[in-house]
Amino acid sequence: MSKVVLDVSTSLDGFTAGPNVHQEEPTGNGGERLHKWYAGKGSDGEVDLAVGRESEGTLGPAPVHRLTDLIDGVRGAVAAQTDWAATAQLVAEQLRTHLPAPDVLTAEQRLGSPDDYRGHTLYVEPDGSFSIVALVWRPGQITRIHDHVTWCVLGVIQGAEHEELFDADLNMIGSSDNHVGEVSGFAPPGGIHRVRNNTETTAISIHIYGTDITRLGSSARRYYD
Repeated sequence: MSKVVLDVSTSLDGFTAGPNVHQEEPTGNGGERLHKWYAGKGSDGEVDLAVGRESEGTLGPAPVHRLTDLIDGVRGAVAAQTDWAATAQLVAEQLRTHLPAPDVLTAEQRLGSPDDYRGHTLYVEPDGSFSIVALVWRPGQITRIHDHVTWCVLGVIQGAEHEELFDADLNMIGSSDNHVGEVSGFAPPGGIHRVRNNTETTAISIHIYGTDITRLGSSARRYYD
């Protein structure tokens, strides 16, 4: 059974709606004012979103609506039904345009883990055609040399990541330091690489894979070390 998380803001005196709730006024008379402390500008100025962000640390991932434009864009790119290499480039254009901010993860998730880099699945298309994942890397954390079962697109949203590319004989054929806002994509055959955080701060990146990784368990096809 899938897990559903519902966020509901409530007034300090315990109300989620005003009086006379009906179809035209789903929050009741004046109901929107009850939620301005979180969802809009209140009488005292900007909303205090810190309260909401703290609650997300216990409720789970950030709301999917923050990814709506990216999801729609990727869905359209995949629907073009081109080959994997072309699809990767189309998806890269969408990620470049709709690259989310680090707060797509909760504050707790953004801390990472001292044990290893951590992945957080943000979205899986119902038909399994693509998945969106955030990876969090503390300083010094590194992947094994690997390739992927399908096309992959990645973009950095915090810090920097160092990527090394290899040929089929595992000779290094290139490397790059990817910084915030930089997006790249590739597709099999090829795409053998290793990623690490060479910096002294935590790095976060968004990865989009052309498969349902919750079903496969991983996007990696093969590890070479």
